[in-house]
Amino acid sequence: MKELEQSKMIYENIEIPAELDMVVKNAIAAAEEKRKREKSASGEMVNLQEEKRNKNNRKKIYTFVRYTMTTAAAIVIAFGIGLNSSESFAMEMESHPFLGPIAKVLTIRSYHGFDEAKGIEKDIEVPQIELGELGQAAGGAVGSINVDIQRIVDNHLLQAEKDFAGYQKDFLENGGSEEELAQRTMDLDVEYEVTYQDENKLSLVLYYYEASTSAYEKAYYYNVNLKDNQEISLQDLLGEGYASLVNEQIITQMKARMEADESVYYWGVYGEEEEGIEGFTGVDENTTFYLNAKGNPVITFPEYEVAPGYMGIQEFEITIK
Repeated sequence: MKELEQSKMIYENIEIPAELDMVVKNAIAAAEEKRKREKSASGEMVNLQEEKRNKNNRKKIYTFVRYTMTTAAAIVIAFGIGLNSSESFAMEMESHPFLGPIAKVLTIRSYHGFDEAKGIEKDIEVPQIELGELGQAAGGAVGSINVDIQRIVDNHLLQAEKDFAGYQKDFLENGGSEEELAQRTMDLDVEYEVTYQDENKLSLVLYYYEASTSAYEKAYYYNVNLKDNQEISLQDLLGEGYASLVNEQIITQMKARMEADESVYYWGVYGEEEEGIEGFTGVDENTTFYLNAKGNPVITFPEYEVAPGYMGIQEFEITIK
């Protein structure tokens, strides 16, 4: 116990070099500047789940810098790779600065800036899960998730650049001027959030935002059992009767939201269809979800699946009884 207390004292008195302090300040400034350029086709600012964008505050960043200086992760910091973790893990690190979790999520690609040649503003943070001592060598669900994330990000960015280049070409060919085109830019934003983590489970959400002549958002959800390196399903969490339980709670929440706000509407709540759109028909093994801070599954539906597009991604927390 005495050795641990001495180690903690050393850790708490580590002096942060000016260079690292500048890294911290730059990271904070970049976070504050994010999303300023995002506009809809009508020119109004659009809010794409703002609460999920500003995840890290100053205290967490400084805690991370201190931790990396006491471990081999200092090498990682030198190459600009950051550690992002759940709040519960951050609290654990304050108590045990030399102890790490069974898994951690690293930012392995980061880019923030405006590409004048392409007219695209990019705010990119790409994560990777490392599982215990296996690190990047982890196979199983973690390995598959890491590959999937890289593929998704690369495909989105390549397609967005291709689409915007085509739009720019058409704009000029149809009489638009270079000056006017310079005012028409695209915003691309890739970020992530660890929504839940304990010694057994990890839940990670990857967000993709795109805004030019219109706004578009997409989210990808990953839930892992860290002990056996397998993906977690709704049945794993709620048992064989999960579908009935989840469907009942979702319908109840949909009706309550519609009664409380006349601008809210869900297709399929009362069994009807809307212009051939089936709407909500129930969940199955392919239904996406993530775990929130309480460890409850939050069912998610992309734009247009169960509601009009203006309502965006829809989420429903399921209470585990």
